[in-house]
Amino acid sequence: MVDDLTLSLQDGTVIIHTIRRGQYMRSLKPPCESSLPVTILHLAISWEGHIVVNTSIEGKSTLKDKNALHLYSVNGTYLCSENLKEEVSDLCVTGEYIVLGSVQGFLSIRDLYSLNLSLAPIAMRVPVHCVSVTKENSHILVGLEDGKLIIVGVGKPPEVRSTVRNYIYQTMESSPFLSRIKLKSPEQLLKLRDQFVFLPQPRNSAS
Repeated sequence: MVDDLTLSLQDGTVIIHTIRRGQYMRSLKPPCESSLPVTILHLAISWEGHIVVNTSIEGKSTLKDKNALHLYSVNGTYLCSENLKEEVSDLCVTGEYIVLGSVQGFLSIRDLYSLNLSLAPIAMRVPVHCVSVTKENSHILVGLEDGKLIIVGVGKPPEVRSTVRNYIYQTMESSPFLSRIKLKSPEQLLKLRDQFVFLPQPRNSAS
């Protein structure tokens, strides 16, 4: 794993330091053709050191060309960019993929090296608050703005490339609590999500 810590500034600059010693490494300035200010909303680093930067152009009223992803190598070399049609609310990198959730309520999976979509975005119907991937890379956890949790099962990368439909939930035999869920499509998952809302238990009032 790389020993890099990334910091973003309000002027759209990414500053990289080493974690152990705090030594300055380099600064990155994502490309932008607009003269309007650029804000860095999200940063992520892959296990191999690739840096993914999500930027947004301030003052732009439409979503077209407002938000973008940028990819840098472990050495800080600019590799590519991709304009986004949605506003990213959270992202993470797992293996060779970038998992993104959007304010518009979509879950997207993109290829880390090309930034291209690996499959069509999955509609969550509610703005996505956060995304995470389990340690075994077997499930994507999607937290929604309404407090609900969506669990999406994934296959191994070769399986995903051959049949991208298998990227959607298959089984959850490993979890006794969720073992009765057998889903084949996101629509079925959305129908059952209301059964798994976790609310804080009220505290007992002092006697």
